[in-house]
Amino acid sequence: MKVEDAETGEVLTGEYFQSIFNMAVIIHPEKPGSIQEGMPLKIYWQVSDGKDRMGTGSEIITLGRGERP
Repeated sequence: MKVEDAETGEVLTGEYFQSIFNMAVIIHPEKPGSIQEGMPLKIYWQVSDGKDRMGTGSEIITLGRGERP
């Protein structure tokens, strides 16, 4: 997976963690001040499932904050 600022094209470096059911990605950026809630991000992915079916794509999303129960 690659994440970049959708406005500047700058790649957001740091650590990425997937949730237990692969439903969310948690970003720990090298420069925390480089991201803020509400900013547009372009996400690129390449994934495979348990049957080795592949999927690739990209999408622009708005960065949001999730709360764990």
